[in-house]
Amino acid sequence: MTIALCAVVMMSGCHVESSIAPADVRLARTPAPIETHYFAPLRGTVTVERECLSLESTDRGTVVLVYPHDHRMGTVDGRLSVLNANGESVLTDGRPVEIGGALLDAEPAARTVSAEDRALCEGPFFLVLPQPARYL
Repeated sequence: MTIALCAVVMMSGCHVESSIAPADVRLARTPAPIETHYFAPLRGTVTVERECLSLESTDRGTVVLVYPHDHRMGTVDGRLSVLNANGESVLTDGRPVEIGGALLDAEPAARTVSAEDRALCEGPFFLVLPQPARYL
């Protein structure tokens, strides 16, 4: 029932304000700027899993999104969003998207994702390109 209602709401152009406060969502972030190689984008729907911002990917399952150190959680027009250093929304919860980045294996995740984020947000982890997601 909930899924059908959400589908109808999304198709009608309306949006439902998030009942989750930005402070209640853990945004895994890099501790500092890092150099890495990015690969093919993932497609899926942005969700909150175990209080961590995630992507239900159509081909990789659920991955925890890891953003650059200067990004944060916020709201835009009542919707849970990831904001960049300038306060601009680069990702909105509940939307189907395509996100560029790199899937992190255990060793790169240990170097890139804080121990606290790894403990609270069960991977796999996906390091997101520092650019806005493409909404599908």
